[in-house]
Amino acid sequence: MIFSYLHLPVIEYSEPERKGFKLLRYPHLYMGAAAIFCYVGAEIAIGSFLVEYFKSEPTILLDKTAGSHVAFYWGGAMVGRFLGPSR
Repeated sequence: MIFSYLHLPVIEYSEPERKGFKLLRYPHLYMGAAAIFCYVGAEIAIGSFLVEYFKSEPTILLDKTAGSHVAFYWGGAMVGRFLGPSR
């Protein structure tokens, strides 16, 4: 009953105008994503082909030995990532 006698202001509500996703306006975002995609692809490709390289003519290692040597590559990549400069 009290609220029926009170003169409350009328509240107007409107939907905010959507202007789109602002990150899509920066071309560096696309270039950076493409660069990371290429870098990770190259890193995985190197690790995948190392076993075949270790089994090839100049080194001639067994499958088990060649596979264990690939662990040194992945360990070195991890250490290099942690110790490398962060920009």
